[in-house]
Amino acid sequence: GTTRDGIDCSGLTSRYFSQVSGMTIPRHSTDQWKAGMSVGGAARTHGDLLNLRHRDKTTDHVGVFLSDEQVLHACLSRQGVVVESLQDVLMRYDILGTTRIS
Repeated sequence: GTTRDGIDCSGLTSRYFSQVSGMTIPRHSTDQWKAGMSVGGAARTHGDLLNLRHRDKTTDHVGVFLSDEQVLHACLSRQGVVVESLQDVLMRYDILGTTRIS
């Protein structure tokens, strides 16, 4: 989903890039991961996409890394759109990679 009433993770990241930087990125998380440059290690900066996988599921997830080790993502099973510490996110998700959109 892409509306305020039912936004999902890739809909949120797509809207984020559109509204914050005026950039259009693909709608689906796997396509978003391929749209930028892979960033190795922990060299994350504001606006990087975190490519995530929920530990209890096989589904992919995506969030935006913010400053101060915070992650913006749409968490349908919790409160909708949330900003959480990276530490809290890592309690539920594994990081598959980091993508920098430029």
